[in-house]
Amino acid sequence: MTTTYRQHINEYLFRYRQAQETLAQESQQLQRIQQDLDDTEQALAIVRHVATKIQEQVHYHLATIATKCLHAIFDEPYTVQINFQQRRQKTESLLVLEKHGMLFQDPLNEIGGGVIDVASLGLRIASIMLQRPVRRRVIILDEPFKNIRGTVYRNRTRELLLKLSQELGFQFIVNTDIEAFRLGKIVELS
Repeated sequence: MTTTYRQHINEYLFRYRQAQETLAQESQQLQRIQQDLDDTEQALAIVRHVATKIQEQVHYHLATIATKCLHAIFDEPYTVQINFQQRRQKTESLLVLEKHGMLFQDPLNEIGGGVIDVASLGLRIASIMLQRPVRRRVIILDEPFKNIRGTVYRNRTRELLLKLSQELGFQFIVNTDIEAFRLGKIVELS
Protein backbone atom coordinates (compact mmCIF):
# COMPACT_ATOMS: atom_id res chain seq x y z
CA MET A 1 0.00 0.00 0.00
CA THR A 2 2.82 2.39 0.82
CA THR A 3 4.28 1.60 -2.55
CA THR A 4 1.08 2.71 -4.22
CA TYR A 5 1.08 5.96 -2.22
CA ARG A 6 4.71 6.45 -3.03
CA GLN A 7 3.98 5.98 -6.75
CA HIS A 8 1.16 8.53 -6.57
CA ILE A 9 3.37 11.00 -4.71
CA ASN A 10 6.16 10.53 -7.26
CA GLU A 11 3.70 10.98 -10.08
CA TYR A 12 2.37 14.20 -8.49
CA LEU A 13 5.90 15.43 -7.84
CA PHE A 14 6.76 14.78 -11.47
CA ARG A 15 3.68 16.70 -12.61
CA TYR A 16 4.48 19.50 -10.17
CA ARG A 17 8.03 19.84 -11.52
CA GLN A 18 6.72 19.83 -15.09
CA ALA A 19 4.21 22.51 -14.15
CA GLN A 20 7.01 24.57 -12.56
CA GLU A 21 9.12 24.21 -15.70
CA THR A 22 6.20 25.16 -17.90
CA LEU A 23 5.43 28.13 -15.65
CA ALA A 24 9.05 29.30 -15.86
CA GLN A 25 9.05 28.96 -19.66
CA GLU A 26 5.69 30.71 -19.98
CA SER A 27 6.86 33.50 -17.66
CA GLN A 28 9.96 34.04 -19.81
CA GLN A 29 7.84 34.04 -22.94
CA LEU A 30 5.44 36.52 -21.32
CA GLN A 31 8.38 38.79 -20.48
CA ARG A 32 9.62 38.61 -24.09
CA ILE A 33 6.15 39.36 -25.39
CA GLN A 34 5.79 42.25 -22.95
CA GLN A 35 9.17 43.62 -24.09
CA ASP A 36 8.11 43.25 -27.73
CA LEU A 37 4.87 45.08 -26.93
CA ASP A 38 6.77 47.87 -25.19
CA ASP A 39 9.18 48.14 -28.15
CA THR A 40 6.26 48.19 -30.60
CA GLU A 41 4.48 50.92 -28.63
CA GLN A 42 7.68 53.00 -28.58
CA ALA A 43 8.12 52.49 -32.34
CA LEU A 44 4.48 53.45 -32.90
CA ALA A 45 4.97 56.62 -30.86
CA ILE A 46 8.00 57.50 -33.00
CA VAL A 47 6.06 56.82 -36.21
CA ARG A 48 3.17 58.98 -35.00
CA HIS A 49 5.57 61.78 -34.09
CA VAL A 50 7.23 61.61 -37.52
CA ALA A 51 3.82 61.47 -39.23
CA THR A 52 2.70 64.56 -37.32
CA LYS A 53 5.84 66.44 -38.37
CA ILE A 54 5.33 65.40 -42.00
CA GLN A 55 1.69 66.50 -41.83
CA GLU A 56 2.78 69.87 -40.46
CA GLN A 57 5.29 70.28 -43.29
CA VAL A 58 2.77 69.19 -45.93
CA HIS A 59 0.22 71.59 -44.46
CA TYR A 60 2.74 74.40 -44.43
CA HIS A 61 3.82 73.89 -48.04
CA LEU A 62 0.43 73.16 -49.59
CA ALA A 63 -1.69 75.58 -47.58
CA THR A 64 0.84 78.42 -47.65
CA ILE A 65 1.31 78.37 -51.41
CA ALA A 66 -2.42 78.01 -52.13
CA THR A 67 -3.19 80.82 -49.67
CA LYS A 68 -0.55 83.08 -51.27
CA CYS A 69 -2.16 82.51 -54.65
CA LEU A 70 -5.55 83.52 -53.23
CA HIS A 71 -4.04 86.61 -51.58
CA ALA A 72 -2.43 87.64 -54.88
CA ILE A 73 -5.83 87.84 -56.57
CA PHE A 74 -8.63 88.61 -54.14
CA ASP A 75 -9.09 91.65 -51.90
CA GLU A 76 -10.61 89.70 -49.02
CA PRO A 77 -9.00 86.35 -49.60
CA TYR A 78 -9.63 82.99 -48.08
CA THR A 79 -6.94 80.96 -46.38
CA VAL A 80 -6.42 77.29 -47.09
CA GLN A 81 -6.21 74.82 -44.23
CA ILE A 82 -5.65 71.10 -44.22
CA ASN A 83 -7.18 69.32 -41.24
CA PHE A 84 -5.74 65.89 -40.48
CA GLN A 85 -8.04 63.47 -38.66
CA GLN A 86 -7.60 59.92 -37.37
CA ARG A 87 -10.32 57.62 -38.68
CA ARG A 88 -10.38 53.85 -38.86
CA GLN A 89 -6.68 53.51 -38.00
CA LYS A 90 -5.79 55.93 -40.83
CA THR A 91 -5.04 59.60 -41.12
CA GLU A 92 -7.38 61.42 -43.46
CA SER A 93 -7.08 65.00 -44.61
CA LEU A 94 -9.84 67.49 -45.19
CA LEU A 95 -9.24 70.62 -47.25
CA VAL A 96 -10.99 73.61 -45.69
CA LEU A 97 -11.13 77.25 -46.70
CA GLU A 98 -11.44 79.96 -44.06
CA LYS A 99 -12.53 83.57 -44.32
CA HIS A 100 -13.19 85.94 -41.42
CA GLY A 101 -13.27 83.02 -38.97
CA MET A 102 -15.82 81.07 -41.00
CA LEU A 103 -14.80 77.59 -42.13
CA PHE A 104 -16.01 76.20 -45.43
CA GLN A 105 -15.64 72.43 -45.30
CA ASP A 106 -17.31 71.83 -48.66
CA PRO A 107 -15.71 74.57 -50.73
CA LEU A 108 -16.93 73.24 -54.08
CA ASN A 109 -20.53 73.84 -53.01
CA GLU A 110 -20.07 76.77 -50.64
CA ILE A 111 -17.72 79.16 -52.44
CA GLY A 112 -17.53 80.81 -55.85
CA GLY A 113 -15.73 78.99 -58.63
CA GLY A 114 -13.04 81.65 -59.06
CA VAL A 115 -11.73 81.01 -55.56
CA ILE A 116 -11.72 77.28 -56.22
CA ASP A 117 -9.86 77.81 -59.52
CA VAL A 118 -7.10 79.81 -57.84
CA ALA A 119 -6.86 77.53 -54.79
CA SER A 120 -6.57 74.46 -57.02
CA LEU A 121 -3.81 76.15 -59.04
CA GLY A 122 -1.96 76.87 -55.79
CA LEU A 123 -2.33 73.26 -54.66
CA ARG A 124 -1.06 71.96 -58.02
CA ILE A 125 1.95 74.27 -57.86
CA ALA A 126 2.73 73.19 -54.29
CA SER A 127 2.41 69.52 -55.24
CA ILE A 128 4.80 69.91 -58.15
CA MET A 129 7.28 71.77 -55.97
CA LEU A 130 7.24 68.93 -53.41
CA GLN A 131 8.00 66.21 -55.97
CA ARG A 132 11.26 64.38 -55.59
CA PRO A 133 13.19 63.96 -57.75
CA VAL A 134 12.56 67.43 -59.11
CA ARG A 135 10.77 67.31 -62.44
CA ARG A 136 10.08 69.83 -65.12
CA ARG A 137 7.52 72.32 -63.86
CA VAL A 138 4.84 72.20 -66.53
CA ILE A 139 1.15 72.73 -65.84
CA ILE A 140 -1.48 72.25 -68.52
CA LEU A 141 -4.63 74.25 -67.86
CA ASP A 142 -7.88 73.86 -69.80
CA GLU A 143 -10.15 76.89 -69.35
CA PRO A 144 -8.54 77.37 -65.95
CA PHE A 145 -10.01 80.63 -64.75
CA LYS A 146 -13.37 80.85 -66.48
CA ASN A 147 -15.03 81.54 -63.12
CA ILE A 148 -12.89 84.59 -62.34
CA ARG A 149 -14.99 87.65 -63.12
CA GLY A 150 -13.90 91.24 -63.58
CA THR A 151 -10.95 92.87 -65.27
CA VAL A 152 -9.10 93.54 -62.00
CA TYR A 153 -9.20 89.91 -60.86
CA ARG A 154 -8.31 88.61 -64.32
CA ASN A 155 -5.34 90.99 -64.56
CA ARG A 156 -4.15 89.91 -61.11
CA THR A 157 -4.46 86.27 -62.18
CA ARG A 158 -2.44 87.04 -65.30
CA GLU A 159 0.24 88.70 -63.16
CA LEU A 160 0.29 85.69 -60.84
CA LEU A 161 0.89 83.34 -63.77
CA LEU A 162 3.69 85.55 -65.08
CA LYS A 163 5.28 85.79 -61.65
CA LEU A 164 5.09 82.02 -61.09
CA SER A 165 6.63 81.46 -64.49
CA GLN A 166 9.47 83.93 -63.98
CA GLU A 167 10.29 83.36 -60.30
CA LEU A 168 9.64 79.63 -59.91
CA GLY A 169 10.31 78.41 -63.43
CA PHE A 170 6.83 77.13 -64.20
CA GLN A 171 5.69 76.69 -67.76
CA PHE A 172 1.96 77.04 -68.33
CA ILE A 173 0.16 75.63 -71.32
CA VAL A 174 -3.23 77.33 -71.23
CA ASN A 175 -6.26 76.58 -73.38
CA THR A 176 -8.51 79.61 -73.07
CA ASP A 177 -10.56 82.11 -75.02
CA ILE A 178 -10.18 84.79 -72.32
CA GLU A 179 -7.88 87.50 -73.66
CA ALA A 180 -6.36 88.33 -70.25
CA PHE A 181 -4.87 84.84 -69.97
CA ARG A 182 -3.16 84.82 -73.35
CA LEU A 183 0.51 85.09 -72.37
CA GLY A 184 3.88 84.35 -73.88
CA LYS A 185 3.92 82.29 -77.04
CA ILE A 186 0.37 82.05 -78.40
CA VAL A 187 -0.76 79.25 -80.68
CA GLU A 188 -4.23 79.56 -82.15
CA LEU A 189 -6.11 76.51 -83.34
CA SER A 190 -9.25 76.73 -85.36
